[in-house]
Amino acid sequence: MYYILSYKGKTLGQPMNRDKAESKLKQLSLCMNNLEIVAYEPKQHIQSTLQKQIG
Repeated sequence: MYYILSYKGKTLGQPMNRDKAESKLKQLSLCMNNLEIVAYEPKQHIQSTLQKQIG
């Protein structure tokens, strides 16, 4: 299963495995608050991207 970092509901970066996501979270949490790891669901990601582009 793949995971992606999220900041206030917006995705950051590319899908990655759990270990890499935790490593990135640890690095970026020094600069940013409210980061979280969420499961990557391709259909949901595509829909949210299209919604942002449309309106």
